[in-house]
Amino acid sequence: DVIQKPSQNPYDDLKAAILQHTQPSAAERVEKLLQQGWTGDLKPTALLNRMKLLAPGESFDTDFWKLLYFRKLPSNIQPILANALKREPIESLADMADNIIETVGPPRIEEIPHTSHLIPTKSELPAAWEERILKLEAKIGALTLQRSQLRSRSFNRRRVSHSRHAPRSRRHENKRNNICWYHLTYDASAHHCLPPCQFQAHSGNEPAQQ
Repeated sequence: DVIQKPSQNPYDDLKAAILQHTQPSAAERVEKLLQQGWTGDLKPTALLNRMKLLAPGESFDTDFWKLLYFRKLPSNIQPILANALKREPIESLADMADNIIETVGPPRIEEIPHTSHLIPTKSELPAAWEERILKLEAKIGALTLQRSQLRSRSFNRRRVSHSRHAPRSRRHENKRNNICWYHLTYDASAHHCLPPCQFQAHSGNEPAQQ
């Protein structure tokens, strides 16, 4: 008989063997992810972190993982994020979902998804809902812009500047504050506008529809 040499690292070998038999397989982790649901006190960013813990090493910016995460979000915020699903990374979707819940409040029980369902499109929603979604999108954009401006102002207070262009910078900032989120984001290509917006289209461009 061939006698196997004793291991030089018996503790590490034993630990690896135990982990191999006790850790869930890839299939079991995916099954847990499919069963992972929303709870009322859970932020969308926290839900994403839980999913990442269940599937370490996975690239969550693939269409599969983004769609799986999207379908786990409350149904009342899915239509708002539907347009951003393909173009935004999954971390941005989670941050946007956090902002939406901070704005509209936590979802009701009937808005919490229990099973996977098709993504609703705006054309399938009543006109009143579409208008509400547009307003929420603008409000979320305004909140995001406001946070960015607050961080910028806090940083500027810590700096001592004697630049001759300071008055010009203030005028530029005031001008940006008087432009709605749609025009600030999409410029002359915006299809919507929220009053009182003072955006002026460049020569040759028509103003956006309100």
